[in-house]
Amino acid sequence: MDANGVMATNQWVAIENEDAGEEDESDHWWYYFGANGKAYKRSDNASNDVSLKTINGKKTL
Repeated sequence: MDANGVMATNQWVAIENEDAGEEDESDHWWYYFGANGKAYKRSDNASNDVSLKTINGKKTL
């Protein structure tokens, strides 16, 4: 859901980071939600290597 209580689709959503301020943690975590309303994430078998995806012309993890 976005800030208005509407299912987030095809958009970035910032979620407040409760650990912000510790060890240079950012204030927000950003997630991209696709057309189906599910957040993009790494697969369970992903290694520590990061792979970037291009979504709407922007690079994301």
